[in-house]
Amino acid sequence: MLNQSYWRPSIKKTAAAALTLLLASPVQAQAPDATRPVKGSVETVAAEVEVLVLDKKGTPVDGLTKNDFKLFVNGRETPIDWFEAPPALAAPAAPALAAPAGAPPVTTAASARAAHSTVFVVSDLHTNLRSRNTGLEAMRLYADRLPEGEPAAFYVLDNGVRRPQGFTTDRKALKQALTSAAKTLPRSYVFTETRGQEWVGQSRQMLRNFSTVLDSLASRPEPKTVVVLSGPISPTGSIEPIGGAAGSGVLAENALDSGGGSTFSTRGFWNFLDEAKDAESQALLARATIIALDPTGLDSPNAKAEINSLATTGRALSAQPATESVPGRIGGSGSTLRPANAQSESDRTDTWEFRADTFAVIAESTGGARLGFSNKPAEALAAESRLLAKRYRLGFTPPDGTSARRDIRVGVMRPGLVVRTAAGQRSLTAETAARARFAGLLLSADAPKGDFAIAIEMKGAVKKRTDDALPFDVLVPVSGVYAEEHGGSKRAKLELLISAVDEEGRASEPMVIPFSVELGKEAAVDGAFFRKDSSFTIDHRWKGRLFVSVRDTATNRLGVVAISIGG
Repeated sequence: MLNQSYWRPSIKKTAAAALTLLLASPVQAQAPDATRPVKGSVETVAAEVEVLVLDKKGTPVDGLTKNDFKLFVNGRETPIDWFEAPPALAAPAAPALAAPAGAPPVTTAASARAAHSTVFVVSDLHTNLRSRNTGLEAMRLYADRLPEGEPAAFYVLDNGVRRPQGFTTDRKALKQALTSAAKTLPRSYVFTETRGQEWVGQSRQMLRNFSTVLDSLASRPEPKTVVVLSGPISPTGSIEPIGGAAGSGVLAENALDSGGGSTFSTRGFWNFLDEAKDAESQALLARATIIALDPTGLDSPNAKAEINSLATTGRALSAQPATESVPGRIGGSGSTLRPANAQSESDRTDTWEFRADTFAVIAESTGGARLGFSNKPAEALAAESRLLAKRYRLGFTPPDGTSARRDIRVGVMRPGLVVRTAAGQRSLTAETAARARFAGLLLSADAPKGDFAIAIEMKGAVKKRTDDALPFDVLVPVSGVYAEEHGGSKRAKLELLISAVDEEGRASEPMVIPFSVELGKEAAVDGAFFRKDSSFTIDHRWKGRLFVSVRDTATNRLGVVAISIGG
């Protein structure tokens, strides 16, 4: 497992090995664009939001125009720069649906619709074998229905992140990867029903790994649908003591003896809301709509499914003034589970707990849905996909040029309609794109390629290590980065990104550490290099590759190298 990296005071070491590597790789001098400030500011870029409009029966509404929508960004009404109807409206509309005079023409899907990709993600931490394989079969059927030529990829979350299949249009290869995932036992078998500290730690890491996948997807500009398979995982709860109910009984008894009144004791509480917020943020940056599939089947004799029920859990605008809101937002096409016998409760998770699931929170914030408690998950996925294909697109100019999250609210100025869209939006900047590029390199089977050469000089054994501390120096060529004059020296402001990938391709969560380095003007010449002393803590028994990257904060260029560790 990987722990927090840390810096130590610089120690002078020989750089012969690193110099050999640097000289073997030609380095191109890089000067930032003179018209662009080096301080890291970015240009404001166009943005868009996708909007699904439904009637009270949950049917997508056709025939809307730009004038029917009101867009609010960070609480302020924002002009809609451009408007695009769903693909079904690409053909000439009937006179009754024609746009009013002066409205921009409805663009065609072929000429204006941006490319789209699909990403499959599987976490088997909270599912049993049957449910997990049922979900994988639903994904395979969904893959068969993808539009011809649409790229898709497949990721697995298990003690890290693996990418069994990179983006491909080969449906056979994609389905083979999904099939191979069914040949292993789910990790849930190492847990009992007790929600102990190990369960909490593994669950938290799984959610962080999911954010890493979303981070890597931001390097691709097209909008995406991310289908993630995971069983239920409540965002908050109590950590039960070792020994389950028996252990709780002992603690409760001790509490009563000491004057407490509790009949049930815990070892603390868990809260995954921060991890859910991070995943939401990365999904908005990656332009990803999350469809979360809970593969838990209906095996309770006292329960039945009600699929695609409408929930008034959000807000929508209809004929009311644009600044007012009324109940009626459809929170998603998530199913509900209710007891068939009103005299007895189902032994399954109830509706409220399902809708408050961690992935339900993430999915709804991206305009997606949490699907589950269905014996026909493939049909539920297909139905949700058809809904998302009916979304309108509204283009606007962001109020700033940063990648910060912006609150989004969309109103439709017609009575009786409800709106479903992402709750926020983020713009990809040069800085976030560079970090996303690094995350993508971790999950690629190809050797990492950077914009300039860097070198790593190890200070200890790489094979047959006996210490978890892994000290090394990072060497960056002066000619590879932008260095501004600072008194009698040259200073470069850089950023270190570190992660590790084990022998099976599982990547750890990247760490990002800003730093600056200086050299005297006389020393800062072509052929010289900046040096930074660093150390990373990693289990000495671990085997794989250590990825180290340096981002030039002035130009957003990357230097990256992978070092084999263990043996």
